[in-house]
Amino acid sequence: MQTTHVCVVDKDGNQMHEGSALSEAAALELYINKHCKSWNIHRIVFATGQLSAHFFHRLKASGLPIVCIDARHAHGVLKAQRIKSDKNNARGLAQIARTGWYNAVHVKSSESQNLHTLIAERKQLVETRLTLENHIRGTLKTFGIKLGTVFSKNMRRENLPKQLHSN
Repeated sequence: MQTTHVCVVDKDGNQMHEGSALSEAAALELYINKHCKSWNIHRIVFATGQLSAHFFHRLKASGLPIVCIDARHAHGVLKAQRIKSDKNNARGLAQIARTGWYNAVHVKSSESQNLHTLIAERKQLVETRLTLENHIRGTLKTFGIKLGTVFSKNMRRENLPKQLHSN
């Protein structure tokens, strides 16, 4: 998560460049432009992960030929390596990019990811609230206090934004 390893190979698979950059989209873009822009880069391949969507959109916007591949597929190819390291994984991904033995995956748009995050966060908050209510109810029952049905009017379906309605 701190650094991203980079490996550039030519069409015959010979290593032309190897290094690393900070795992920040701006730092990666700067690194690629500084070290690799002089070569005719046909594609930049990286595997899906926590930062992949952020990298993809930033590097795609800068005009780089970026491709995101399924990490499980890449793992299937990379597990043949005897020594596991980020550096060797970068070399393996470079070879996968060179040979074209990959399936590109669709990277969701930023708007789609924002909506998905909003829905997931709401779901987590509702579950947390319910867990807390049940904990309080259970604790109070040990003292003989029984609460009736409690329902927050703010959580009613008609008070929620339309895109948060779950069907």
